[in-house]
Amino acid sequence: MKQFVPICVTYLLIFVVGTLGNGLTCTVILRNKTMRTPTNFYLFSLAVSDMLVLLVGLPLELYEM
Repeated sequence: MKQFVPICVTYLLIFVVGTLGNGLTCTVILRNKTMRTPTNFYLFSLAVSDMLVLLVGLPLELYEM
């Protein structure tokens, strides 16, 4: 139980920073027409998949704990 609170805080920090960072990446690529290159669409795809892992996987892992 002593380790539960620090792990929750760490997971929360990872969740917030990851969601914000990936969300900003997606927003920048979609709003700027100059950013719509094949490489940036690949980065967009990676950001979306990372957000899905954060939004679906992280809360479930924390719930199991």
